[in-house]
Amino acid sequence: AKSVNRQVRSEMTMNFAEPDPEHMCWRLKNPVDEDFKRKFPALVKEHMASWEINRQKLIQRLQHPKSRGPASSAASAASKDRRQAFRLIGEIREVLTMGAVTLAELRRALQKRNATVAIREEDLAQALQHPDCDAVQVRDLWMLARTGKEENDAFRSVLVGLFRQRDSISKKDIFAEYERLHGKPCVLSDFLVRSLVREIAEKADRDNYVLKGTLLKGATGSSGGAG
Repeated sequence: AKSVNRQVRSEMTMNFAEPDPEHMCWRLKNPVDEDFKRKFPALVKEHMASWEINRQKLIQRLQHPKSRGPASSAASAASKDRRQAFRLIGEIREVLTMGAVTLAELRRALQKRNATVAIREEDLAQALQHPDCDAVQVRDLWMLARTGKEENDAFRSVLVGLFRQRDSISKKDIFAEYERLHGKPCVLSDFLVRSLVREIAEKADRDNYVLKGTLLKGATGSSGGAG
């Protein structure tokens, strides 16, 4: 209303009301129809109640224009998106604690947990890049960058580095690279070494490991070629 010239506002108002200088207000030109009020009290009561509600809403909007506008809705939507993103990050980390997975495998695992919400790979790709997710990519696999156990993470970092460069590695390769990077031999137990390797790799033969899923891809490719 402030954007409308005062003279224009006065002319508009004077079409149906007139100023009352004594009470510093405007009054309708037509007097109250007392006869109508007596004949239809219920209708008058309903109308007055409805008008009072609308009047309060109007006052609220005028007093707090920004808090009721599109900006407020946008802020609310942004807050909801942030909550959903952080919940998704938490669920991603839970899945990755079970071992390295591809983006497609991660989506399927999360979709089972969220039957009523569509899990999109583009949303996952964005969440995986978030610092709070603390995930690392090795070829087409994703895994947690850290487990919180320094000795285990030192060994895992060796696996990540080797598999980023090679398709196949041996246990000898792993121990040699570990000693080169950390300046001391690996002292983890055989059981723990096997567990950490299985997180990201699978045995190709007696001495060598390949990334998880590699053998399945090879078998699929061979059967396809045979056909």
